[in-house]
Amino acid sequence: MSGSVALIIDLESWFIARERACADAAPPVAWDPVAGLAELLAAADRLAGGRRLAVRRAYANFNVWRREEGESYRDYFLQSLPRSLLELGIEPVQVFRMPGGSPHATLDVRITADCIELARSPRGVDGFVLVGGDDGMLPVAAELRRRGLWVATAAELDEGQARAAAAWLDRFADLADLDRVQAGGGRTRSGYPAGNGETERDLGEPRHDAAYYRDVLRYGQPRLYVLAREDWEEISARVWDLATDGGQGRPRVRHQQMLDELVGVFESSGMDSAHGKVSSALFQIFKAGCFLLADAEGRVTDFHWSHEAILDPALETLDQLRARVREYLTETLRERLARRRLAGEPDPEQLEALFSRSAERRALG
Repeated sequence: MSGSVALIIDLESWFIARERACADAAPPVAWDPVAGLAELLAAADRLAGGRRLAVRRAYANFNVWRREEGESYRDYFLQSLPRSLLELGIEPVQVFRMPGGSPHATLDVRITADCIELARSPRGVDGFVLVGGDDGMLPVAAELRRRGLWVATAAELDEGQARAAAAWLDRFADLADLDRVQAGGGRTRSGYPAGNGETERDLGEPRHDAAYYRDVLRYGQPRLYVLAREDWEEISARVWDLATDGGQGRPRVRHQQMLDELVGVFESSGMDSAHGKVSSALFQIFKAGCFLLADAEGRVTDFHWSHEAILDPALETLDQLRARVREYLTETLRERLARRRLAGEPDPEQLEALFSRSAERRALG
């Protein structure tokens, strides 16, 4: 399939929808927006069905903030994402809110205007992949389709809206199904018709080897990226240093503040894709229960990461932290292999190959 398309993302509504879905999952899973963006880009590429994503834009007011009930801390939940977007080749588009106006109406108008401009340009695109967290993209999708352009949409819709979107758009996917977009007369995991696109491949025949293990972890929920050994050792050592104040104690820390500081350190040292690697490592460390809620009575590992945390006192050495994360990844892999009906335990030699993989490209300096 030839041609080029524009990927247009309503970032704020997408973020909130996916965060809510992770919180409502059974059991709840931690929301990792950086991994989510990488997943979104891969899914958009699949939705495009072989068409080139010539334009990639994410629209938001990146200065928007919210406050947890009873908290004084302002959560600027989109402020760190422009860097991640740029690393993925997606242009962040700042949309300022008009005083006294509806905040999302301003965003919808800007997205609609840009889509129409792209559609009318002689050197424009042949189609669009529109992504949002609700039905806000449907009016512009309908207008673009009326103009004869190829249109795919991913959003969270009710059943009636989803059936209609699947009928009159070229492709439709529910946000919950972006990791496995099915096609033709098939249905998504949510039960909605999947649209008129190409069939998506699975991971192939289940097998016991390191490459398959890596894909099972990478394409499950949540996505878990096993870093190259050198990158993991460098990042985990820095996390340990921050979490122990250089061996002087166990200070209170926040996930976002640690992420920002560590990304700055590794970008300065020349590490390739520093934000994605640091985010993945820190996500796994928190998910493995290496940090506890600072103000809780007792040992609480399941908490919103905007709260202050402390390193688990049971972890006395860096090696113990690394071992706990490896145990978490191994147990997650075991569960996912069982769901894929792959008999037997993970092969020890292939596990070692998975966790001992060397970096293909090392940091500069």
